[in-house]
Amino acid sequence: MENNSSEEVSKANQPVRGRPVSGKVWKNVRTANDRKISMRSKSLKNSWQKRLEERKKKQMIKTLEKELKDTKEREKEERRAAAIERQKRKEENEKRAEIVQSISSKKVKRMKKKQLRQLQKR
Repeated sequence: MENNSSEEVSKANQPVRGRPVSGKVWKNVRTANDRKISMRSKSLKNSWQKRLEERKKKQMIKTLEKELKDTKEREKEERRAAAIERQKRKEENEKRAEIVQSISSKKVKRMKKKQLRQLQKR
């Protein structure tokens, strides 16, 4: 019986609460003390040394990623430059390999249209 009376007294000391807006009557009201405990436990989870080590690890990972990205980009640029150089050399070789002949204007006038289309002027 003593337990019942002590519960009634503790309930009487608490302020009267209305129905919560959310409708969740089973939820407890959080007090300022509850918040302090949760804040304290968060700060105790990671010590300053651990945080510093984590920062260093993250920084190292970032630098490695940046280096990898730079090397990849550099290789891509080198491949692009090599392809352009190959194309230039190919065009130059084609020009050198061509056989160039000079044709007189009289001969050009006598040629048929089909033959004229094959000629290239330079």
